[in-house]
Amino acid sequence: MTLVVRPVDTILTRMENARATTAVVVAGYTDKMDAFLDSNPGLRRRFPHSIVFEDYDGPTLLRIAMAMAKAADYRWEQGA
Repeated sequence: MTLVVRPVDTILTRMENARATTAVVVAGYTDKMDAFLDSNPGLRRRFPHSIVFEDYDGPTLLRIAMAMAKAADYRWEQGA
């Protein structure tokens, strides 16, 4: 018989054995997180809180990039 230990089982064991001193944060795209939380019975209830960040649109990403470049004293070339 082969014993297979999945990473999620390891996380669950740690969460259970050290619940007073352990915090586990998981992050990912919504569809991938849903699949992860559904991969093990009871896993979803162990992560009762979630924060969903909306995607940035193009103009917002451009403003962020320009602000970061300015803060680092970089300059955009005309074609950029």
